[in-house]
Amino acid sequence: MRIFLFFLFIFSILFVDAQQTPRYTQYTLNNLGGNPAYAGTNPTKLEVMIGRRNQWYGFDNAPNTTFFSVNYGYRGNYSFKGWHGFSAYFENDKVGAITNKQVYLGYAYHFRIITGINVGFGLMAGVRSFGLSNGVFNVNDPAFTQTKAFVYAYPDFIPGMRVYSKKFFVDLSVRQLYKNKMVQGNKFIGVNGKLTPHYYLTVGRKIHLGYNNFMMTPTIHAQSTLFGIPQVDANIMFYYKKRVGLGANYRVGNSFSGIVQVAITKTFVVGFSYDYTANRFRNAAANTYEFMIGVSPVMSDDSNSDRRSVAQCPTFDF
Repeated sequence: MRIFLFFLFIFSILFVDAQQTPRYTQYTLNNLGGNPAYAGTNPTKLEVMIGRRNQWYGFDNAPNTTFFSVNYGYRGNYSFKGWHGFSAYFENDKVGAITNKQVYLGYAYHFRIITGINVGFGLMAGVRSFGLSNGVFNVNDPAFTQTKAFVYAYPDFIPGMRVYSKKFFVDLSVRQLYKNKMVQGNKFIGVNGKLTPHYYLTVGRKIHLGYNNFMMTPTIHAQSTLFGIPQVDANIMFYYKKRVGLGANYRVGNSFSGIVQVAITKTFVVGFSYDYTANRFRNAAANTYEFMIGVSPVMSDDSNSDRRSVAQCPTFDF
């Protein structure tokens, strides 16, 4: 594992590209957005998460992304042979004049491969729509006279796999698996525009410090097309009694971020991150912020289950 992470880091430094599909600084809070196999990681538990990311704050028509997710784990008769996960996910991504909305329903199946280690396989299927905002561009501009207001591309599938335990997790998924052209009849955006599959890989580990009052969770997230240049995030969070979390994220070749997460109650968690652009674009718009709210009955420590928790997400607690 160490060798793999080392080469992944070196490769990311040498080859860096621009943003592709939506990316989140707090990707360990928006687990379902990165992998449908996350659904049901906690059997018999319901989790809801909502968030918004505003990029390049102060820049006209800057990108912004909003998401909403819900997932539930079901285990019939509390069987340890396997259990099910059900999910729904909505995302609205706006970049300049183009708006991309997507809605999915998902299913996942989990089972234990060896003592203490589980694996889950998941699939989301949904509908995507693309549109152009009349408030952003001039409808009389010749560049837009051949482009219709809305284009619907469907179906869309997101498969994923998760291997996890109480101490680590590995997520692998593919977004935009179905190569949709942004064309529907005589409606289209651009010329021969296609949605290229993007591959997501996330690796994380929980490390207890001291007398379990402090915990550290380093993670690495990478996403890329099959032959593209990977985009990599290196993230580290420190938690105190699973109630307050402070951390940092480095998006290779792009930005540095600060993260704060607080458990308001046992089932209510709030996360905020601020990104400072590290490349030359910071001269125009250096500010990006992200806000997430989660409601989940599983925000409790395995050794302190009666205490409020922010770090005890399902990823680390089965």
